[in-house]
Amino acid sequence: METWRDEVLAQVGSAFLWLVVVLASGIGVFFAWLVDPWPWAVPAISVYAVLGLLVHRRLDAPAISMLAVLAFGLGMSAAQLRVGAVDSPVITLEIGPLEVVGRVFEVEREPGRIRVILEDVRFESRDVKQMPARIRLSVPAKHGAPRVGDVIAVRAVLRPPERPVVPGGFEYQRYLFFERIGALGYTLHAWQLRSSPNEETVSSDVRQGIQNLRRDIADRILAVVPGDAWPVTVALVTGEQSLITEKMQESYRVSGLVHLLSISGLYMTLLAAAVFMLARRSLALWPYVALRFDLKKVAAWTALAATSFYVLISGMSVPAIRAFIMVAVVILAILVDRHAVSLRSVGLAALALLEIYPEALIGASFQMSFMAVLTLAAIYENCSLCPHWRGPHGELLIGKFVLVFVATLVVTDLAAGSMTSVFAAYHFNLMPLYDMVASLFATPVTGIWIMPLGLVALALMPLGWDAPVWSLMGEGVNAINQLAAWVAKWPGAQIHLPPMSTWAITLAAFGLLMICRRRGSLRWVGSLPVLNSISQPWLTLQPDVVIDESGRVQAFSIA
Repeated sequence: METWRDEVLAQVGSAFLWLVVVLASGIGVFFAWLVDPWPWAVPAISVYAVLGLLVHRRLDAPAISMLAVLAFGLGMSAAQLRVGAVDSPVITLEIGPLEVVGRVFEVEREPGRIRVILEDVRFESRDVKQMPARIRLSVPAKHGAPRVGDVIAVRAVLRPPERPVVPGGFEYQRYLFFERIGALGYTLHAWQLRSSPNEETVSSDVRQGIQNLRRDIADRILAVVPGDAWPVTVALVTGEQSLITEKMQESYRVSGLVHLLSISGLYMTLLAAAVFMLARRSLALWPYVALRFDLKKVAAWTALAATSFYVLISGMSVPAIRAFIMVAVVILAILVDRHAVSLRSVGLAALALLEIYPEALIGASFQMSFMAVLTLAAIYENCSLCPHWRGPHGELLIGKFVLVFVATLVVTDLAAGSMTSVFAAYHFNLMPLYDMVASLFATPVTGIWIMPLGLVALALMPLGWDAPVWSLMGEGVNAINQLAAWVAKWPGAQIHLPPMSTWAITLAAFGLLMICRRRGSLRWVGSLPVLNSISQPWLTLQPDVVIDESGRVQAFSIA
């Protein structure tokens, strides 16, 4: 009995993180429901829990249960509110060709074509009872790209979003639903400009200005960096991955380096640290400021502003938002003279992201990025390493530094890679085998060479001195591209896995969370559901033939 009581008390310090897990469970249950729940059922759960806490007024087992119910209800409420906020009409039949007029909301450039998302759409068709909030069109690249805010007209063919082609496949229709895109279309004709935004509109619309700034940065990089290096450079700076060719993306996926293409914690931390140190050292040279202000806090505010700007131009992806929130928690801890707790920052980042974008829970980006960071944070909390970098006579131990640096990379790749591999298997049915080998070279080059040069180039852009720096950054990116292509050609670079069920990945997630977050010997009980989930694909009978809803054969077994 005492053992179990000690185990429970050991979890008190991580109670907040477990409440975030329960909140995420509420979101998952809401999206797993086959029918929409009664509108008042979800708020009723939260109200019940709040009333129970008010009546009980003691922090014991019943109160903890009520807190869990409250977190579960808040998760379901967040998902329900998000669905209601983005709900918009969707066309059900293919229509066109017809003239479509709309305002450009977003532009994504791809090799050979341009994807344009239009809002405030207008077109005439008897088949459409209600206009979609947004539509996405594919336009030939030879006709050029409009700018965000332009009102354009184009003759296009529209069709409804497609369902998954295989059972349990990627829910592209659901992704478009949360983007409020109710129709997809294509055109072979040039678009026509109806009106451009005036200066007042551009200056007042922050989103529009940021989108155009991202495009200007991409054009600047294109003018300086040649070959396949420029789209990867654009992805590292602005988060726009659509310009990367399919062949290059496949090389990054097979080599296990695809995570480098997304703006994540490494890049956000480098930016915050560089700006913080530069601002603090520079202001210290000004006696008037140094004697009257707390330079540490001034530098922290400067770093927070720089990372806020960076996350805006990065496209606001899930890894970028998660990294920004975690860095912001550390900076805010400096501002209030507190020590930042890394695992708590992970929980706060997850809580903020899930409350704003609850649909991110079921995406590969959220699951893999948070599990990787949670794993590294758990290792950092449980393993304290404070090596001495100087010998008895004050000499710098360079060999020891290199050894510790390489060992840290190996442990980091092994830990994060192993903990996220199960999610990669679930979402992509693929597993790269040489990702650790490739990362041993790619990660240091990215962190020491590529990203610092990118930050310097961004700072020099207003002065027009950025071209040589972009060129040097492109050389580093080209080296990573060649590495990815080389490793992807190794024999058995990746293995194909059978599909994993949703319940299996859910059990695996809870098992991995127990390993990372439980304190005491019972943490290793989490390995049981993980092993069970890993074996599930091979213990389940797979279909011999897959036929989509139109009657076409999509896949068949050759075993």
